[in-house]
Amino acid sequence: MNEIKVLYDGALALERKGKPDDAIKYYTEIIKLDPGFRAAYNNLGAIYARKGRQDLSIANFEKALSLGEDEAVHFNLGTEYFRREELEKARHHLKAALRIHPRMLRAHIVLAYLYEKAGAPEKAEVYFKNALVVEPSNRMAALGLAVSLTGRGEEAAALQIVRSYLKEKPGDLTFENLQASLLLATGQVEQSRQEFLKLAKTSAEFTSFTDHVQKARSEKDEEFSAMFEGMDLKIQSRTRRVLETRKKQAAADPTEKKQEVKDLMDLSFLYLFKGDSDKALQLLFQAKKLGEETQGGEKPAS
Repeated sequence: MNEIKVLYDGALALERKGKPDDAIKYYTEIIKLDPGFRAAYNNLGAIYARKGRQDLSIANFEKALSLGEDEAVHFNLGTEYFRREELEKARHHLKAALRIHPRMLRAHIVLAYLYEKAGAPEKAEVYFKNALVVEPSNRMAALGLAVSLTGRGEEAAALQIVRSYLKEKPGDLTFENLQASLLLATGQVEQSRQEFLKLAKTSAEFTSFTDHVQKARSEKDEEFSAMFEGMDLKIQSRTRRVLETRKKQAAADPTEKKQEVKDLMDLSFLYLFKGDSDKALQLLFQAKKLGEETQGGEKPAS
């Protein structure tokens, strides 16, 4: 038993020193000496997960689960199956983690993204909201919910989420830009213009918004990377629709023109998330101009 303790302490020290391959050798030796040493399997699973080896990480997490159940091993398995897009298995383990620990924040968030990926945004909304109950100022949950609602055309609800977050965490540039964009999407054009002008005048970071988002996108957080999946495809799809509308000379049809306004605003919003603030602002004010023409110069209700 003393030998196992020495090996285990050594493995942990090697991990801290950034030597995972050497740590793997120690954990493997521990398992040879004591096949029931659960922590070795769990830690091996975590190392292989960081290496992107889902086959080996899952095998070790499953072995750890067979030796004892807790919320951590279920969450680890859930995230690994999520990475492999085995969504039903991921759902099973994430919900198992929540049965053991109902306030496990990350499990709620990953389940929300899982349901987004599965095409069930209403269920995703439930878990984003659950996460905000656990931690009302959680950025990932608030941003994920705002994106989800906007994707479903519920801009007013998304705006409410953004405003609630900004009350808790004022000064978040991404949310301030979202607020300005969503104000436009909900017909509050003048307020939107004022917000963008305020950002341009008062925020030293406004001119480097692209860098801000690109840095955020590079974070290794699972939820954040999942949030940006498919953004380029959405932009391409919405751009095609705008072009098709124009080819049909939609200006002669007020209904089609209103759709074009919405498409331009949606496209602006997507570019905002992609990190191209210049393109987002260009499309935003194209939408504003077209919207005013559609309404015969009348000011939209605010």
